[in-house]
Amino acid sequence: MTVRWEALMLTMLAWPGLAQPERTERLRIGIRVIDQAGVSPKVMQQATQEVSYILHQAGVEADWLDCPLGEQSPETWRLCSQRLGPMDFWLKLPIHQLPGADPDKLGAALLEKSGGGVGYAYYRDIEKAARDWDCDTSLALAAVMAHEIGHLLLGGAHSRTGIMSAGLSSHSLALAKQGLLRFTPAQARMIRSNLSESAQRARRALAAIAGARGETAARITARVVNSAKVEERTVAEAEEQAGHVMAKAGIGVVWQDCSAVGACASELGRSEFWIHVANWKPAGKTVEMLGFTALLDPDSAQGPYLAGVYYPMVKQMVSEFLIDEAPILGAAIAHEIGHLLGARHSLNGIMRPQFNPRSMVEFSGGGLLFSEDQAVRIRASAIARNLGLELSGNGSVRHRQ
Repeated sequence: MTVRWEALMLTMLAWPGLAQPERTERLRIGIRVIDQAGVSPKVMQQATQEVSYILHQAGVEADWLDCPLGEQSPETWRLCSQRLGPMDFWLKLPIHQLPGADPDKLGAALLEKSGGGVGYAYYRDIEKAARDWDCDTSLALAAVMAHEIGHLLLGGAHSRTGIMSAGLSSHSLALAKQGLLRFTPAQARMIRSNLSESAQRARRALAAIAGARGETAARITARVVNSAKVEERTVAEAEEQAGHVMAKAGIGVVWQDCSAVGACASELGRSEFWIHVANWKPAGKTVEMLGFTALLDPDSAQGPYLAGVYYPMVKQMVSEFLIDEAPILGAAIAHEIGHLLGARHSLNGIMRPQFNPRSMVEFSGGGLLFSEDQAVRIRASAIARNLGLELSGNGSVRHRQ
């Protein structure tokens, strides 16, 4: 039995041992998932991990964002409601095919002319195909998801073999089970080339800001509230280390001590943020959480202006890692400032989702930094904020309303 895939626009492929990514800076895409079919968390986790592996083999990392249909936290709402950038995509999992779709098709993809796009994976039909082929639902779901994301990344015709073949079969799923359903080297190069062009848009936006306003320096002010009453010397060391990370990304930070009652009472400037070193964390955050960002005004379209470091977790990590507080606190502050300026999680560097003893050693040695693309993005964001401009997801610049 062979079931065909549909693509409204685009393409890609895979085969054993072929698409080994080059040793270069990895590119990242954002995938926002809308699960309309109620997929179990376990199946979804396994499927997204498999898709991430397939993309990783092509030299691309994926940042996943769950955008639930029901009630969302203010932060989730803000992230999910942002306009798609050229490296961002929607992945929707409807229960059945779209109206008018071929009943044999398991998915579809639609690319936007300005970049980004929407992929569809018809979950109930994928479940049935998985039963017919006696394979895990998560594996079949991953194959369809990767195929449609492939269409969003490439453009062109289907291939005869691999992940971008026009039919999903028991043979292709057997390859997927062995981790052999990949992109060819040519397809992987094409994907990286297409994404590299998108990444250049942020650089052009940065150049446009600098050229239009004669502004090349990126500066922000961090208003630090030490409500956890951490030793002042420790906070100063953490600020110095976080400042080093930001300076490597081309951003200067002015640190203000706002811990005293009544201090820093003026309104925030355009490039100013609150940084709390606190014994509290927002409601709903996990116990293991080290840092967080929050909206001061849920109706604000300008993003979060407050970040925090949960000090009890710092102390726990000190106990587990057998290191001083300052590096952990400094890394967490730099990480959260990155979020405030629009950086997303990555597998490596300062924006990794979790720190471990090895990453702390790397941080102490000055090696845990923002990637080149992250640095360009947050530097452009800092400059744009300072000038009262808005840097959109596709790299364009406009005045804030």
